[in-house]
Amino acid sequence: MGVTESPNPAFPATRWSLVAAAASDGPAASRALEELCQAYWFPIYSYARRRGLSPADAEDQTQSFFAQLLEKGGLKFASPDKGRMRTFLLTAMQRSLANQRRHDGAIKRGGRAAIVSIDVEQAEQQLERELATDESPDRAFERSWANAVVASVHRRLEAYFSGSGQAKIFEKLSPYLAWGGGDQPYAEIAAKLGMSERAVRTAVHRMRARFRDFLVAEIRETVADPLEAKAEVDHLKQVLAGR
Repeated sequence: MGVTESPNPAFPATRWSLVAAAASDGPAASRALEELCQAYWFPIYSYARRRGLSPADAEDQTQSFFAQLLEKGGLKFASPDKGRMRTFLLTAMQRSLANQRRHDGAIKRGGRAAIVSIDVEQAEQQLERELATDESPDRAFERSWANAVVASVHRRLEAYFSGSGQAKIFEKLSPYLAWGGGDQPYAEIAAKLGMSERAVRTAVHRMRARFRDFLVAEIRETVADPLEAKAEVDHLKQVLAGR
């Protein structure tokens, strides 16, 4: 049993470049931004908490923030540098928090339908782990963003393997995707999967290569110019490495 390769893994056609260029009420742009919001809400929630908001208020602020973005004209919060989605979201969130302080209570709890699904309990658990560092809110936002990108890529890769009937292989080999992860001997995994040790090594190598491909594709969806993708990937790795 081995890992089946697909030469052209499918990715959604949604791109931050589409959203940034459209900045309108077009359905394609709205769907693109909505998808990105759902994938990357935690960095916004975490930023609000680090700026002193309670869990309930941070949840409200996050919902309000994304609601404003999804409404017609919501992209007016964009900074002149629209190149990177993370830069855009951080700048927009900073302005949103400042506006909220000036207009306290503009969005009341339960006043509108939820834009993104937020698990506050899980978010608080993740936030507690992140608060072990003394990073500034802006630096912590970048780390949360980097982790969210990796998590999104991991979900895509899991769906890719599950869709080709290789969910068990993904489950056993996915720990090797993490930087420095995967300490179980290949021989033990091979015995559990009914594969040779050499086949497991090859499968891990191919899975890591597929992960890199998916990572670049994910990053391309969050930059306005595809040529910026490599620099953004390098930046993400530096953030995760604590540099």
